Amino acid sequence: KTFATGVILSTGIVHMFPDATHALAIALPNTTYPFAGLIAGISCILILMLDQLLEQLKAKYTSHVKISHNDSSSDIEISNQHHHHHCHDMGSLYTSPGFDTSGSSRKYVIAIILEFGIALHSVIIGLALGVMPYGSEFVAFLIAITIHQMFEGFALGATLVEANIKNLTHIIMMMVIFCATTPIGIFIGILVASSYHPESYTASLTQGILDAVSAGILIYMALVNLMSEYFNNCDVSKTTKFFMYVTILIGFGMMSAIAIWS
Repeated sequence: KTFATGVILSTGIVHMFPDATHALAIALPNTTYPFAGLIAGISCILILMLDQLLEQLKAKYTSHVKISHNDSSSDIEISNQHHHHHCHDMGSLYTSPGFDTSGSSRKYVIAIILEFGIALHSVIIGLALGVMPYGSEFVAFLIAITIHQMFEGFALGATLVEANIKNLTHIIMMMVIFCATTPIGIFIGILVASSYHPESYTASLTQGILDAVSAGILIYMALVNLMSEYFNNCDVSKTTKFFMYVTILIGFGMMSAIAIWS
């Protein structure tokens, strides 16, 4: 899990954010304002707001379910217990038949948001590959993208496993979405290859915005929803925590190394 977290963090910081900065610099050459940072920051705040909104919706839903199944005197006690749970336990967001309610619902939402951020980036790199003429540079880029997607798939898969999703349809849908985004980008790139100019204003602006949004999502998810949960666990021994630091550095380092070619 910590290896996967390192991969996600590297994807946001080392891969997406510099790409966003470069693309926006091409699209907006007459300004030095760091728009990539601005967009990524707004993306982080919006994900935080979504996180809190889902927590409130879950609290409201749970309250209504308990009220409908208990008498009024029990409701008062349950309400107090729920208030304590809501303030001190961020382990779950809402209830669904696809997963249990012991914290997995929150992790399911984390997996969905992660996939959304990865999918945006996957379409962009697929598009870049689709418009690239065949040659030695194309082969090197293809190999780098393949390894890049393999690590991202591993990271997303680890998050899905931890979410303990029991609905097979949900699992298959998320697998299909992840597997299809890069080929879709490649197909679009092939179709528009003759008229697509990577450094044009529209292409650069679109790529810059999408990469910045994706970077903000993945950085927030890695630092707030994944890393903090793993390393703030009091039940983890010092030895285990040491290996967690090692594996997160390995994941971050290996994914960062791919940026040399991609």
